[in-house]
Amino acid sequence: MLVIIEKLGTLGGKPIETLEAQETRLQPTPTDAVTAVIQDFKLPSAPARCDTIENDIPITRGTTPIRIYTPTGEARWKKVRDIRRDYPTAT
Repeated sequence: MLVIIEKLGTLGGKPIETLEAQETRLQPTPTDAVTAVIQDFKLPSAPARCDTIENDIPITRGTTPIRIYTPTGEARWKKVRDIRRDYPTAT
């Protein structure tokens, strides 16, 4: 974690209290620092643990994009916890 905090400090961000809103949104973020550390140390990316499907569903005025994640491996077809009830996702 310290290496990420140090990297964020080297990315050249300015104190937000001296900036306008638009300038603040362009400042380096912790995500930028993590990406830079991964590149600096040539760390491998983590393997995907789920299958991803992009789709569109119909709504009143056209469609909206959705992304469906399905766990792979041993986690496949575990129960999904819903706010109202538990239900199996497959048999």
